[in-house]
Amino acid sequence: MSFNSNLLSDDSKMNEHVMPVFNLEKQLEEDLINRANKVGPFRFGYEHITNYSLQNSGTWQTTDEGDKVWKIKFSSPGALSMNVIFNDFFIPNGASVHLYNKETDMVVGAYTASNNNANNMLGSDLIKGETVVIEYFEPSEVTGQGRLLIGMVVHGYVDINNWYPAKIGESGTCNKDVVCWDACGWLDEIRSVARIAIGGGLCTGTLVNNTSEDGTPYFLTANHCGPSSMGSAVFKFNYNSTNCSSSNANAAGATNGNSVNGSTFKASNSASDFGLIELNTTPPASYEVFYAGWDNGGAAPQTGAGIHHPAGDVKKLAFDDDPLTSAAGLSISNSSWRIEAWERNTTTEGGSSGSGLWDENHHLVGTVAWWASKLF
Repeated sequence: MSFNSNLLSDDSKMNEHVMPVFNLEKQLEEDLINRANKVGPFRFGYEHITNYSLQNSGTWQTTDEGDKVWKIKFSSPGALSMNVIFNDFFIPNGASVHLYNKETDMVVGAYTASNNNANNMLGSDLIKGETVVIEYFEPSEVTGQGRLLIGMVVHGYVDINNWYPAKIGESGTCNKDVVCWDACGWLDEIRSVARIAIGGGLCTGTLVNNTSEDGTPYFLTANHCGPSSMGSAVFKFNYNSTNCSSSNANAAGATNGNSVNGSTFKASNSASDFGLIELNTTPPASYEVFYAGWDNGGAAPQTGAGIHHPAGDVKKLAFDDDPLTSAAGLSISNSSWRIEAWERNTTTEGGSSGSGLWDENHHLVGTVAWWASKLF
């Protein structure tokens, strides 16, 4: 990293862009309306549309060895976090991209040629604070081969990573952490669930098995979460509390989680509100993920269990200990399972959309909206 050397150590030489001020109060009011009307993903950040590339912005320097470093800095006053979307992303072998904050005590990356994908897009993990520096290193032997176009900079106004003692819009206290005793018997299924960050929005989804059982990383979520737009989404597995009853968890009480970047759209249906994608990268063995089994036979579940990320918070459990009944979803009769009430002092909320619903046999039988869409 260049901040460990004298290269561009003077911030005054770095090209900086300050994001426009927006009306946070109005944004929060719109978010409440959207949640009440069940519209779109849970919103945690304001999306600034940008157009900054290696060609039209940033600062280049050349090392003594002939390698090149490009840097650009974004700031957004008052942001709790920042993340970016690369609308065009291609990294040649040996090159790398890092993101870090002003204090250089938080670094994301390296993103390398292994992150290249058919969509030529990439979404970054979050950086704490109101400033983010993007640094691209390009070895001399691949000079000019890389492509980076920053099409979105997100100003985070909800602390979805539990970095601050006081937060806006954290999940409610009627949520049960996946490390509580109720999780006994569900430890495998818990490992299949990931939080989805799509620009400034959030949903939940589940890694699912297929009939070939070949480890293809298919991932199930809700159609209203925008699966066709998840080419730059970030999927965070194992973002869990480290102790039970941590509805007010902070950085000391939550794991960092493990990220997978990007996906390819496979299928969706707006009437039944399901979406299926394939992750661009198979989660490595070190993530210890689980591929959830499923049942689309249509037999009414005698009980239901949900595993989700409400308001983007650490992973939670929800339970319905009574038989579920068949119901209509958006427009198709008998397309959904109705949950009359979540029990054991549990619930779902914004950010839980797209999460899985399991029956008493530990089979995935639907995805959660404000109803539970059946698997067909």
